Amino acid sequence: MRPYAGEVNFYERHILPHLVALVMDNPTARELRPRVVGDLRGEVLELGFGAGLNLPFYGEGTERIHIIDPDQTGRDKAAQRIADSPAQVVDAGLDGARIDLPDASMDHVVCTWTLCTIPQVEAALLEVKRVLKPGGSFRFVEHSRHPEPSVAAWQDRLNPLWMPFAGGCHLNRPIVELIRGAGLEPVSLEEFDQRSWPRIASWTALGTARKA
Repeated sequence: MRPYAGEVNFYERHILPHLVALVMDNPTARELRPRVVGDLRGEVLELGFGAGLNLPFYGEGTERIHIIDPDQTGRDKAAQRIADSPAQVVDAGLDGARIDLPDASMDHVVCTWTLCTIPQVEAALLEVKRVLKPGGSFRFVEHSRHPEPSVAAWQDRLNPLWMPFAGGCHLNRPIVELIRGAGLEPVSLEEFDQRSWPRIASWTALGTARKA
């Protein structure tokens, strides 16, 4: 889901959350989620919490998960997952670009298929850097601009049509470049085609970044 506050129309409030939860609760995503969150410990901030699809994959070392997402529909769908979670789940606000948490307060920040939707994505990544403790990690899995020029060209063409349907999702954002631009340097990174997805949204970046 989109981790920012703003105007939400009928489609975005009542239809889109159900579509996102359905699409993102698939075998490919379930395979990747534990690689992002499974070994985290301590205090965690999750951007774009949505229906809480990451919750079952957090390890026992996670003490508290601070969540950001403006959509109460997704939060309602996550109620059972929150109840079943051994980690405490607490609300951290609505807007990923303005996080109401102290500097250097989080051991980790998590973002799964969310950076594509944030209007002020650069500001959100600077906020990620701000709230991370020294030595803390930013864990992410995101779809990104495709390295093949022909596919990237189609991403550019289809992006204006795609965004209203997909809740502001950008097909063509260069995710790793944006992460580095915020002063977060990947210390591990895998980039690959997720072949079970359409090629316009298949290029995937999975990694861990720390303050540069």
